[in-house]
Order: sequence, then structure tokens, then C-alpha cells
Amino acid sequence: MGVWRVIRSRLIKYKEYKNRRFLEAEAPVILREEQSMKRIGVLSDTHGKLRDEVIEILRGCDVILHAGDINTLKVMESLKEIAPLHIVRGNADKEWAQSLPETLSEEICGLRVFMVHNKKQMPKEMGQYDLAVYGHSHKYEERREGNCLFLNPGSCGPRRFSQPVTMAVLEVEEETGEVRVIRKDIVQDTKLSADQKGGQAAFEKGEGVDVKEPAETVFSEDKLRLILWDIDKGKGVSDIAEKYKISKEMTEQICRLYLTVVRQIICTQILHIKCACFPDGLDKHSKFLNLFVQFI
Repeated sequence: MGVWRVIRSRLIKYKEYKNRRFLEAEAPVILREEQSMKRIGVLSDTHGKLRDEVIEILRGCDVILHAGDINTLKVMESLKEIAPLHIVRGNADKEWAQSLPETLSEEICGLRVFMVHNKKQMPKEMGQYDLAVYGHSHKYEERREGNCLFLNPGSCGPRRFSQPVTMAVLEVEEETGEVRVIRKDIVQDTKLSADQKGGQAAFEKGEGVDVKEPAETVFSEDKLRLILWDIDKGKGVSDIAEKYKISKEMTEQICRLYLTVVRQIICTQILHIKCACFPDGLDKHSKFLNLFVQFI
């Protein structure tokens, strides 16, 4: 029995020795692979809401790029705690964000990066950049022009109408400069579930509660018509937002879109132009609703 015990003990020690030698040999290779790959979290238009899903994704990133409309200092500070943050000021970033730049141009993870909130403010010649990041529209966009990757990560803040809630992660191979873009769809549900309704009030207060589908994004035609009537009566944004329990930002978006449609209707009537968006026989509210569907 003593002999077998000794043999068994030596076999165990030999196995441990082999495993240790294997790990020592493989560790540098694994470390090199991890060091050569950098991950960049790209987001925009958070509008005061930092979702738990977004935080989890960003925790796996080396750097964060934010293309503006962050809305609150609290969200910006939270992002800085996760990873080094590069950010530009958006049109919704007011007095607190005066120190933030409107554009950014620098090398990040080996990429020549240009970032601005609204792509209309982007230089015409972008050939010197590898990556151009922008936001504002809340719509995900990804395209290449020459050697430059143009990326709008969409919005991962409050949902705007029925648009998807998105961001992106870039995986950059530092040795070759190869870039892989991974689109992240944060919210896929289109209806508000029963267990999410309790977070609606907190969402309206901007407390960052994770609500997959804010109540304000589900509009009935009747509710929209009532809002339009109040706009016609000259009621202010704050009064309308309070009356219908929607955010001021959402109310402003509806007002801007409606007034744009009204101006187009007036122009088509003055110039006697027939427009497919404005069928004959419809009042201006119906015409707006007819066009509204195309925006959501």
C-alpha cells in the first residue's frame, strides 16, 4: 500500500508540474493577444439616461467616445469612472457643458479620429481621418468613404418615437490597424411590459431607471391630435409636457416637426404644388399624422 501511495503522490506532482509549465508557456501569448486588441465604446445622445446595459458594455472597453447630447454632468462623471472619456458638446448640452469642445480631432487607439455632434459641421475633406463619429439624428449609420469609417452610433438614452436604442463597439487591432464595428442593440422590445410601468415616473424625472420602453414613446392618434390642438392655441412646451405627462424634449421634437410640416403645407398651397405627403381633403393635423408615420 505504501508503494502505491508514493507512486500516486508522484503522479499528482508530475501532473501539477506539467500544467504549470503549460500555463507559463501560454500566458505570454494570451497576454500579447489581449494587449494588441483595443475596444472603443461609441455612444451618443444619452440625454440624461445611462442604462445598465450600456454600462455593462462599456466596462469591457478601453476608451469611450461620446458624440454629444449627454445632457447632465452626472452621466458624464459616471462614464469617466468606467474608462477614459472623449466627448464633444451637443446642441442639448447647455451651460454646464460650455467647457466641452464642439469638435474633437486626435489619435485614439492608433486611429485618427474626428468627432462632432452634428455631421453638418464636419469638414468636407475627411481623407486624413480613419474614423468620423457623429450623432444628433438618433439613427444608427455606418458607412465607409475611402479609408474613413463614418459612424453614428444612434441613441442609447430615452427612446425617440419607435427608433431602436443603439450604440457601437469598435475592436481595433493595433498592429494592423484593422477595425471591426459591432452594433449593439440595447432595446429590442417595442411594447411596455407590466413590470416596467413602475419606472415611468422615475424616467420622467431623469433618474436613469432602466425602462425598456418609456411610456411617452407610445402615442395614440387621438393623443397626438390633442397635442397639436394645444400647439395651435399657442400653449407653451412646458404646459403641454406637463398636461400629457411627456418630457419637454419630446414635446419640443413634436412641435418642431409639426411646425415644419405646417410650413411645407403653406408653401405647397402658395405654389400650387401637389405633394404625395399631403393628400387632398386632409386637414393639417391629418397631414401631419400622415407624415409623422414616416419619421417613426
